[in-house]
Amino acid sequence: AWWPQAVRLATAGRDGAIYAWDAGETPRAWRLQASDYGVLSVDTAPAGGRLLAAVADGSIRLLSVGDLASSRPADGTEGASPFEELARLDDVGGARQIARFVGDGSQAVVAGETLR
Repeated sequence: AWWPQAVRLATAGRDGAIYAWDAGETPRAWRLQASDYGVLSVDTAPAGGRLLAAVADGSIRLLSVGDLASSRPADGTEGASPFEELARLDDVGGARQIARFVGDGSQAVVAGETLR
């Protein structure tokens, strides 16, 4: 999912991580280990600054993303993590789900199925 400014990208990983990528002149990535399970989808809020992630453990995570320029990239160089978990909903869905912001980003929709 592209940030509204179209220079940054958020991706979901099967390794349970969420990545924020800066595709500017000096490409860098930031990593948040969200789960021991895979992250199924990630979406950026229309105004930027927040991510919504659907995780294979059945949870939905709402994350704040701070200033990436002064934060620690995935390569381990100095700085604080840009991610902060604002909210977490457990047991929302199953192993196949997707979460998206709606409208101005003040609401979200989650769709999926529970595998038995």
